[in-house]
Amino acid sequence: MPDEIEIVPSRLVQDQLSHIKDPVIATQARVLGSYGLGVGAVMTALRVRDGVFRKYYKEDYLEGQAAMQKQIAVLAMEAAKEGSVPMIMYLC
Repeated sequence: MPDEIEIVPSRLVQDQLSHIKDPVIATQARVLGSYGLGVGAVMTALRVRDGVFRKYYKEDYLEGQAAMQKQIAVLAMEAAKEGSVPMIMYLC
């Protein structure tokens, strides 16, 4: 048995420490968020780990989600203004 055991740092921690925010991945996170994809699907598509996504790209993803929700709200209000009874009932 060896006298000393070398403890190798977790690869996940190394990835998080050495990662630099990539503007291309940030844009992709924003776009995929605007399509309504869930966080897990976006992380898989971007090929980034959970910690890296939360630290560097979650804000971009949430911006995309907010843009999608805004567009849906605009379309719902336009439909209600045009007299769509189901949309009026949904909004009330």
